[in-house]
Amino acid sequence: SDQFYEGKLKNGVTKEQRQTNVTRYDEKAIAWLNVDAEKGQEKGTSKESKYRPAEVERLQNELYHVLQQTTDETIGIITFYKRQLVEIEAMIKNFPEVDQLRIEVGTVDSFQGKEFDFVFLSTVRSNKRQEVGFVSNANRLNVAFSRAKRVLAVIGDRATICGDEAKPVIPAFSTFE
Repeated sequence: SDQFYEGKLKNGVTKEQRQTNVTRYDEKAIAWLNVDAEKGQEKGTSKESKYRPAEVERLQNELYHVLQQTTDETIGIITFYKRQLVEIEAMIKNFPEVDQLRIEVGTVDSFQGKEFDFVFLSTVRSNKRQEVGFVSNANRLNVAFSRAKRVLAVIGDRATICGDEAKPVIPAFSTFE
């Protein structure tokens, strides 16, 4: 709300409605799941779509825990890059079909108007130059940040995406813990 609407937009979901059996996120509505560059940087050239296997691996681990602790909750996985979407879809096929039916994967543009109990946002970008491409696009961030009814978990390289206090890269991410 503060980032996009100057604090004027109020959350329509109460804390009680956000309650979940998943203890992994300490009852927070937003969680940052850091995947340091040492675990693997982004792949893909300037002419290719970007992807990051280290984030797919972390996402798989997170999905395993959420799926084990819930039964009916919906899960949306958003990424900014088509190649990352392909990598995530391949990983999802390793889950039982009953779990696959609870998961929807898409680029941020395809999630306009949709809501899910849990949303995982894969940021992909991880490099020493702190180049984030269109991950910093405010309209796309607004869509990505507003799809979760219970938990938004952002997976990414905090150093690349957030920077630091002296040199913030994408200020909208700076308050995530």
